[in-house]
Amino acid sequence: MVKLKILMRNCQVHGSVEVTVSVDLPNAVEWMANVPLTEIFENGTFIEGFVTLEEATDSKPSLSIPYMGFYGEWDKAPVVDGNIYDETSFYGYTSLATYDSATDNLDFLGVKYQEDPEADTVANYENIAFSPNRDGSQDNVIPVLSFMRNAKDFEVNILDSQDNVVRKLYTENYLRKNYFDGGAASPYTTNLSWLWDGTVNGKTVQDGEYFYEVKTKIDFEGAAWQSLKFPVKLDTVKPALVKAVYDEETKILTVDASDDFSGIAYMAIVSGNMTPVLSEDGIFDLSVDTVPSKSQLVIVDYAGNMLALDFGKMLKDLNKGNPQGTPPQNPPTQNQPASPIQEPKKVTVGDTTAPVVMVTSPEFFGVLNSGNVTVTGYVTDDSPLDYLRINNQKVSYKWDNLQGAWLFSHTISLEDGYHSINIDAGDKAGNKLAFAHKIFVDTTKPVIEVSDTSLTTTLDKITLEALVTDNLPSLKVSLNSNMLVNIAPDWSYFDSLLSAQYNLSEEVALEMGVNTFTILALDDAGNETIKVVTIEKVNP
Repeated sequence: MVKLKILMRNCQVHGSVEVTVSVDLPNAVEWMANVPLTEIFENGTFIEGFVTLEEATDSKPSLSIPYMGFYGEWDKAPVVDGNIYDETSFYGYTSLATYDSATDNLDFLGVKYQEDPEADTVANYENIAFSPNRDGSQDNVIPVLSFMRNAKDFEVNILDSQDNVVRKLYTENYLRKNYFDGGAASPYTTNLSWLWDGTVNGKTVQDGEYFYEVKTKIDFEGAAWQSLKFPVKLDTVKPALVKAVYDEETKILTVDASDDFSGIAYMAIVSGNMTPVLSEDGIFDLSVDTVPSKSQLVIVDYAGNMLALDFGKMLKDLNKGNPQGTPPQNPPTQNQPASPIQEPKKVTVGDTTAPVVMVTSPEFFGVLNSGNVTVTGYVTDDSPLDYLRINNQKVSYKWDNLQGAWLFSHTISLEDGYHSINIDAGDKAGNKLAFAHKIFVDTTKPVIEVSDTSLTTTLDKITLEALVTDNLPSLKVSLNSNMLVNIAPDWSYFDSLLSAQYNLSEEVALEMGVNTFTILALDDAGNETIKVVTIEKVNP
């Protein structure tokens, strides 16, 4: 608490006077801990209190005026949570991951394999790596970000080892912070548009060290950009086996392997449905782990490159024909089918609840690039379903005894534009439900207007110009896979939004000979237009 005496003279009755009160805080302390504010709140903190005006004669009431302010630099506090690699993470999610499209899963990169499943996670910058060789294992990198603050501006860049931008991967405006709220929402955000597949200008770059940069800026005048850089190794070379030693007496197999770049992540003995026998140090105790002879020894590096060896042949060579093991003792059990759920046949007594209709496709406010729209979903109810209608047309449905719901699928034809799909349902207890499912249909591709798609020049640089438009408000424009603009307005205000338009004007460097530049325009419906411009540089 700070007390200041301010003497005000010649104040008019029923008048007003402006008073400026400044509080000097460099030496202020947090009152409970008696510790300087800068030690507790390194990024600044909110200060609040009261300015009290005391009447000098003590015959009139005093006045208390509350105040609140921020002590520190408003744009200093981080927008993105700390990451798992430097142990500054609050939520424990911010990281680089790889996306597996086959399983729709994300896997953290740079995480050390540990045999003990109860051990604390160990993640290291040095181990972040991927191998874009299209083998289905760690072919890409994608950030997982926990936003602690709203970001007005957001950029994703790929940098080389010298911090030069080699690809501007993505840009967006107005990203919301993660309102985790004790589990009510997700503590992190990710987007497949942030995925880097290891290419620049359409070609896979060479093995080496790169940086995946995430830049954010808050909505504040003069705010500085914040940059979060993840070092990432691009490594497409498999590990190598140095030697393997088998002790016949102890049944210990010791495998020594090398990897010159991303490093060995783990080794394993695998076979069909058998639970893999894993090792982080290359030592396998075969007196404990029984494995079939038709197995493979796999050596995996942190980039996901895998060397697979015939384990049975290796062991036979090492122990000169001794027994090669037995099949696993406990084959994996199969999941038992769920008990069927019976369809309601009679009206439930006292049922006053309307049917529950869930539309699974298309998503609400979704943008589709086809006028033939298939509406799918399911209905649940305690009583038998009487009818289901979409745009006043009766829809057939069928009971699914595994999901315990009536499933439906109905196709309608719609023109381009904004539509409300009217859905209503009723059960035989007399309960009814009606609602509108809003979507957009856009079958029109963006338009790219370029004055000339084939040029010849003697210049080292030239400004490439084009007009890019779309009939709807959203538009993404890229030049040689570098995103130039992402026009993404709030579609809730569709009626007041203008058609998207972007004037492309980019200076490009030219090499001797033919230079190819690809302009790509993409709208929210997935309609895509590509225009290729070739510029030939010749000698003067």
